[in-house]
Amino acid sequence: MRKVKANAYDVITAKVIAQLESAEGGQWQKGWVSAAGGLATSMSTGKAYRGINQLVLMWAGLPDKRWGTYKAWQDVGAQVPKGCAGTAVLFFSTFDKKDKGGNKTGETGAFAKISYVWNATQVENAPALPVVETPNLAERNAAVDDFIANAGADIRHGQAGAFYKPTADWIGMPDRDLFVDTETSSATEGYYSTVLHELAHWTGHRSRLDRVFEGSKRFGGEAYAFEELVAELASVFACAELGVEAEPRADHAQYLASWLKVLKSDNRAIVTAAKHAQAAVEHLHSLQEPEVSEAA
Repeated sequence: MRKVKANAYDVITAKVIAQLESAEGGQWQKGWVSAAGGLATSMSTGKAYRGINQLVLMWAGLPDKRWGTYKAWQDVGAQVPKGCAGTAVLFFSTFDKKDKGGNKTGETGAFAKISYVWNATQVENAPALPVVETPNLAERNAAVDDFIANAGADIRHGQAGAFYKPTADWIGMPDRDLFVDTETSSATEGYYSTVLHELAHWTGHRSRLDRVFEGSKRFGGEAYAFEELVAELASVFACAELGVEAEPRADHAQYLASWLKVLKSDNRAIVTAAKHAQAAVEHLHSLQEPEVSEAA
């Protein structure tokens, strides 16, 4: 009997569903990422993984953020030990579309495939981890404050909770001094991750990425849960980039069942959510002040 190849979307979605189903209450997010450790990066290109691949690799929670294929590690003189399990990620292959007569239409399509990567901590003779000077807490906080301010969103403090009001296009936040330290994050980190979550919602406004409308078309009654998932992933990605520990919010637990319902009904939902989350973070980056280079 011929072995049926696993659908790439099914493989990735099953991993996400298993992660969510193993969660306990509001602490589910802790299994996804230690955001302050930075983004998972390709050891061969030096670029951060994107979308769903970034999320999947974050779950590993490993101190070394470098990942690579079997061949990529071999190319730098490292070796994946025999029997060492890799982590499945998605990659897309393109093809030329053809008409019914078999002639090329000039358009291209893409289909998802599974590839496997290994972390630097899993391989033998991996190149030494580069020493990177990390900014002190004050510098980091100043950078995050600037990132938030540069977005230009209307953020109104003094509210009873954290929310985004799309009809009026403003963000409500409790006063900053009401946030408290927890076992996983400082009060400041809790504040930042919450603001970034709401900023992600803000990017979905029809005058920006028009994401809420897209989600409503595709997921109907589950569009709200889908949008919450997008904002949550965007907050995680942004926190990782900015060196902020993502803070689990107790109110996220109530969306868990809805998220699972969406993911189980559509095997591409998590990939789509991660894609929108990536776009949200990139939109926030596009609003930042450009760096001014010194004249020679």
